Amino acid sequence: MSIKRNNHIINFSKGYLIIGIICSLIFGITCFLIQTNFQPLINMEQSLMESFQKTFNYPQMNYDGEFLQTFMTFSATLGNPIAYIIITATFALVLFINKFKDLSLWFLGVISTGGLLGAVMKRIFQRPRPMGHLIQDKGFSFPSGHAIGSTLFFLTILLVFIPLIKNKGIRICISMLSIGLWAAILFSRLYFNAHYLGDLIAGISFASFWVLAGLYVYNVTSKEKSAK
Repeated sequence: MSIKRNNHIINFSKGYLIIGIICSLIFGITCFLIQTNFQPLINMEQSLMESFQKTFNYPQMNYDGEFLQTFMTFSATLGNPIAYIIITATFALVLFINKFKDLSLWFLGVISTGGLLGAVMKRIFQRPRPMGHLIQDKGFSFPSGHAIGSTLFFLTILLVFIPLIKNKGIRICISMLSIGLWAAILFSRLYFNAHYLGDLIAGISFASFWVLAGLYVYNVTSKEKSAK
């Protein structure tokens, strides 16, 4: 199943629908386990956190350390909400200027609404951050805002925009770069003791569902416009 807008094809397969349902289930189950303080999950999260602290100690965000420290600081900064707002707005503006109005508005809508819902859920669950987190990491822990933001952005890039690039080599390079930065941002949240594993799982699964749901809505509404 596909739609054509601005002379470009955006594919939406049945597989996306299945993956979206699976992501929503993972998110719902994770929320339930965290809300009910499911001890096996809590113990596993704590063990993983202690392992990270034993391996990396309690690193601070700066560019004065070794390569890993510098790269993790860059990754965490890239995943900052302010950075995402700037990057998303710039990307949407470029699309709009190049006459991709519908895609531009859709992109802004998916990223902004997903981020806002993530902020609301933090207030609902009010899960404290792990011990030893950075001073600048304020607010609640669940779900991870960095996980939501990075997944919303990079998954949209991977599913929607990279397939529009004609050159295969460029597609592969940008895909690898996107996946690498996405993974680095997620890893940095554990590295800096900013989140538990469940926070990341919830953020990734929710954002994945939101992007796929957005693609489905875009698909349906675009077909209706084309039929008129």
